[in-house]
Amino acid sequence: IYNVAEENELDRIFEAFSDSGYTVFVSDNNMNILKSNGEITAVLEMDENDDDDDDDKKHRTFFELLPTSDLKSNEFGLFSDKYVDEEDIGSWDLLWNEKYSGKILMFDNPRDAFAIAESLLGFDINTEYPADLRASAQKLLEQKPLVQAYVMDQIYDKMEREEAWIAPYYAGDFMMMVEENEHLQYYFPKEGFNLFIDAMVVPRNAQNKAGAEAYINFLCDPAISGENMDYLGYSTPETEAKQYMDEETANSPIAYPSQEVLANGGSFLNLDVSANQEMDALWLQVKTMGSLDSYGHVNGFEIWAMALLFVGLAVYLTAHRIRRRRRIAQRCAKWKT
Repeated sequence: IYNVAEENELDRIFEAFSDSGYTVFVSDNNMNILKSNGEITAVLEMDENDDDDDDDKKHRTFFELLPTSDLKSNEFGLFSDKYVDEEDIGSWDLLWNEKYSGKILMFDNPRDAFAIAESLLGFDINTEYPADLRASAQKLLEQKPLVQAYVMDQIYDKMEREEAWIAPYYAGDFMMMVEENEHLQYYFPKEGFNLFIDAMVVPRNAQNKAGAEAYINFLCDPAISGENMDYLGYSTPETEAKQYMDEETANSPIAYPSQEVLANGGSFLNLDVSANQEMDALWLQVKTMGSLDSYGHVNGFEIWAMALLFVGLAVYLTAHRIRRRRRIAQRCAKWKT
């Protein structure tokens, strides 16, 4: 098993192991990238008895790849009902509310952070226009004085211990956090939110394609999928899997929002290279500077700062990934008892 800390490491993994029978777990956005690079082109060979109109089968042929959709989830706003007033809930602008200065957390990755700012400003979360990206960066810069910390897995400790009161994060992780602090609540921001599907794919040159497909089929089995989702807290598109899940989880409006709620969500698409570079440069300025420069580009010092920031982030995320695996193992142990 290989854990990839950064999205740009996926190319290295595929180059090193593409001739093996590996099954790779990626987000829908990264699946787009890998498909456009020609690294995953295999199409699911449907059994002649399969019903092409079945909704679950449609998930499995997502983007004409191999059976996908092991997990699906969404982002939303988290808050502590002990400290946050009900009238302030409902919009992403809660993350800019000066009343809660110093108690707000923000995503520590540019794509998620920019998507929130873009939603507030009425832009498409997949915009590639430089003016939109720059306006979104300015919005994030306005938020910066209110932010206690930019986080990923660090959110667990800070929200559970009530060091912070407000944050954006992922549904499955919230369901783990609320077990530790019953005062944590959620809301779906009215401006919209990101929906994502984590997929199982097989490299184009895989030598043991049949073995990889068999493993994917195993994980898509309703009984297996149901047990996995009880373990992880995320959602499954396998309808029959719900009969193998805890009833409360299977009926959760967090893991399984209504179609009306889902209609307000959107998925990330693969941005072109120039848009990604512009976003990364602007994000660096948001994190390290007090204002944006005239052109939104980085100078030599900022390039070094970016490199050090990424190295430090990689080390930090690795440590927290280990800690998160331990937390999930502990949760699974409680679940089994």
